[in-house]
Amino acid sequence: MRPQLLLALAALAATAFAPAGQPDPRRYPDMMGVDLDFAVKELCAPWLAGGAEIAALTDRPGVVKAKTRPAWASGGEAFWVGNPDLMVALTTTPRGARTCTLRSTAGDPTKLRAALGKALAGWRVPLTPSVHIFPPGSYARRDVLCGPKGGPQDAVLISVGQPNSPVPLMVTVMTGMPRDARCDTAG
Repeated sequence: MRPQLLLALAALAATAFAPAGQPDPRRYPDMMGVDLDFAVKELCAPWLAGGAEIAALTDRPGVVKAKTRPAWASGGEAFWVGNPDLMVALTTTPRGARTCTLRSTAGDPTKLRAALGKALAGWRVPLTPSVHIFPPGSYARRDVLCGPKGGPQDAVLISVGQPNSPVPLMVTVMTGMPRDARCDTAG
């Protein structure tokens, strides 16, 4: 009887998790901190995969549509995720490509960048750093991650703020755009 009970529990546990790349509607963002894992896995990944509409991703506790769209959201819908320190914009470009932008207004830039790295570790395609070094602009640094040459052209622009910056981390995840030559060349 004990092996049967263990087998039943294992089957129940397997159904408790959403398949990889699919949102888990039972999962909610952390209301106390900047929940980049939730934003990447529950909003960005399914939005960029193209299989989910905005309402299906955002209709859950802890995700609140912004009354006014910030300028950086350029044409998309913006949402507070978990708490007022994290906003996510889901957009579609005029060419039909989808983007997901995350903007954190609190937290240590180094810790946020590390948390983002963990959240992106299971991305649908391997992401590698661009060969080109991007100028940091008003940020401490800018990292660009590129999808594989022969696969889906996912790209991630990561802007890491200075310590005590009003925007310690801003990230745009893109798919469906032509491959940027800077992924492969320094010039």
